[in-house]
Amino acid sequence: MNKVECKALILAPALKTSNYLEIASDLMKAGKLPTLKHVVRLGPEKTPGMLNFDDVAQAGGNAEKMKLAELAPRLRSTMPSTSSSPRAPPVTPRAPRSAITIS
Repeated sequence: MNKVECKALILAPALKTSNYLEIASDLMKAGKLPTLKHVVRLGPEKTPGMLNFDDVAQAGGNAEKMKLAELAPRLRSTMPSTSSSPRAPPVTPRAPRSAITIS
């Protein structure tokens, strides 16, 4: 994240035994993520010091709301659920490096 100077992070609260909110908070408090300015958490709950995805989605104009409406089902499908196992986002197959040519 530091290598690409990440400014914002959207994350699920937790998955299995990993508490992503706690991990992000600890890293920020320790100064390990100096360029990170915004953490947006998925889910309906509020976390002090973090933005809520639904609140961010409502704050934009019409163009932003339409784009987030397109993205929201995909983001929510990656969230852990108590009724079913979490699903990873779809993987797009890539060509092997040897098959890629640069002109």
